[in-house]
Order: sequence, then C-alpha cells, then structure tokens
Amino acid sequence: MKGFLKRIFSHFFLKQAFLLVNTIKIKTVDRILFSTYSPASSEIILFEEKNPFLELNIDMDNFEPSVRDGFSRWMDPNWKQDQYIVEIRGKTISIEPKSGWGIIDKSKLVYFSLGFAKASYVLKPPLKELFFSNRTKIFIPKIISLRDTGEENYFHFFNDIIAKLLLLRDHQMLDPLATIVVSEKLWSKNYFQDFIKDSWLSKLNWFVQRGEWVQTNHVIFCKAFTHTATYLSELADLAKPIDSARSNKRVFVTRKSTSLRFIENEGEICSILSQYGFQNIDTSTLSLKDQMALFSDASDVIAIHGAGISNIIFRKGHALRLLEIFHINDYLPFHYIMLASIFGFNYQALRGTQGEKSGTGGFYLNPQKIQEYCRLNFSNT
Repeated sequence: MKGFLKRIFSHFFLKQAFLLVNTIKIKTVDRILFSTYSPASSEIILFEEKNPFLELNIDMDNFEPSVRDGFSRWMDPNWKQDQYIVEIRGKTISIEPKSGWGIIDKSKLVYFSLGFAKASYVLKPPLKELFFSNRTKIFIPKIISLRDTGEENYFHFFNDIIAKLLLLRDHQMLDPLATIVVSEKLWSKNYFQDFIKDSWLSKLNWFVQRGEWVQTNHVIFCKAFTHTATYLSELADLAKPIDSARSNKRVFVTRKSTSLRFIENEGEICSILSQYGFQNIDTSTLSLKDQMALFSDASDVIAIHGAGISNIIFRKGHALRLLEIFHINDYLPFHYIMLASIFGFNYQALRGTQGEKSGTGGFYLNPQKIQEYCRLNFSNT
C-alpha cells in the first residue's frame, strides 16, 4: 500500500497527510488503547523548565519583519522546554523497537521515555506487536535509553542524543555498568561510529536495538535542555581535529530535490554565489571527518535550513558568518540561530517564497536578495 501511495502522491503531500491522520488518531483511538504511566516523585530525579531561546537574548531588531514573525513563537515566555532525569526500578519496563517507547505493563506509556513524545509525528507502539505477536525479547538488568524522536538526525544526534549522556555524567548518574540502548538506525550512521570511536564514549556498554523488545527492571530516561552551550562546546572539542590556523572558505550548503526542501531556481543562486567564491556542498555526501575539516575552514556559510548547518560548531573560536535560507513554513525553526548565538557567530536569515514545486518541497529564492547580501558583505573581496 505504501509503495502504491508513493507512486501516486508526492512525498511532501504524504507527509502532511500522515501528520493530520496521526494527530486525529492521537486524540481518539490512542486515548482508548493506551494509558499513561506517571512516575512517582521519588522516580523523578530532576525536572526543570525554561525558555532557552529567550535566555540567549538574541537581538531581533536587525531582521526583516517576515523573519522576526517566523521566530516570534519562541519569544513567548509561556513557551518552555524541559530537562529531566527519570529513574524507574522494581517494575518490568519494555522498550519497543520501532519508536523507542518505554512501556510498563501491557500499555502504560512512559512519556518521559521520548523527548517529544506528544508531538504529532510520533507513532504509538504497533498494536500487533503490543498485544498479539510472539515478539522477541531480551532482558538487560539496567539500561540507559538513548532512544528518542529524531534519533537518526545529524543535528539531534549532537543536541539531544549524546547530550543525554553528558547530562547524566554531570549528575553522577552515568553508571559504567549500565547498558546504553540505541537504535540500529542511529548505530548504522557512519558519523555516529566515527564520533564515538576515538572518544571516551567508545568505552561505554552499548546495545543496538534492532527488532527485539528490550526488557529491564531498572531504566533511566532523560532529556537535556535544547542547545545546552557547555555540551555543544564539549562535543565540538571531542570531534574536531587539532586546532590550527584556519583558512576562510565560503560554503553554500545545498540540498537535493528529493530532500523535501530545495531551491527551485538554484542554478540562478549558484551563479551569483560563484562570483563571490562560494563552493557548493551537499553535506549528506561527506564523511564526518570531511565535514569537520570543511566547516573548520569556513568563514562564510550560506545554507538551506537543515542538519548540515550543525557543522558550524567545528568553527568554534573563529569568526563565522551564517546566512540561513528557509523554505515555506508557518514558523522558523530556532536551531541554528541559537547555535550561532552560542558560538558568537554572525547570523542572518532569508525566507523563500512560493514556487512551482511546493508540493514536493520546492521554493523560490529571490536572487536580488542574495546579490544584495553578497554585495554588502563581500564588496571588498
């Protein structure tokens, strides 16, 4: 059925349809089938809330109105994120393999098991496996779950997944005898393997969850605040090559037309950028080592919003100017304006407009705005 639908409808349309259907399902069927496990106060080791965007005091006055409007939702003091450590023991807890939900008894969901468990894109555990199948199980006495929403995404790997271990370490809860559970889709990423192999992370006791259900009677779930400056700085130091004199490359981070986020008039944009010495790069084609080396040397980055911008952390300690290009969206994600603020980089943004291929993620970028940006910043080079 999935293959049939993909042949008829665009990936972009199917994604929007899925979000709508899953949102309805969450509010109806899921409420009947699943209950919630509320941890006892003794099981909540840490719980904090704050608005991490406002905490950075980013000056929004220099942005054009459409960009300020796009970021406005994060400037609401009532919008908050949480940071927590939850430790449950003495009960039978299962980690299902598909999404990483923590489950107690048959259907009590532990919402602390996933950082954004209530988001509209998060599926509940498959009913067939939950109630009817003879699923494969493996028992592990004590686990730390690194399962999470967006776990295989390059940015979330740094910001959300590995940050969990640093949070636990800082609270003296990173037990070397505990088993660290990660998904196969994260473990199989080359950047994950390259990152951990030469650091203290390689000495941890890892378990790769494939199709089996992991059962335990002692589990730790946790979540760090988004964009924790000390953690991102430490991860940049863990991964990057030995610091040396930097060159000043100019990089344009592009994306394939199959990525659901691409510039329809990219040829026109690249023509302008080439006049100012920009190199076109698709970070999805590069190894972690190559990305570190490239962005360590990049003084100017123009990039379509995406995980590849995470690499600016490897420019730590040196000047960088970032222009982030956003596709059509009701709001602007805060990930890289916050990264730039944390590392002291210059940040600017442009929003694309409706193109002819919006149904597949395409958008139009005004070439005059790119030309003006380059003229103002590179007129003397």
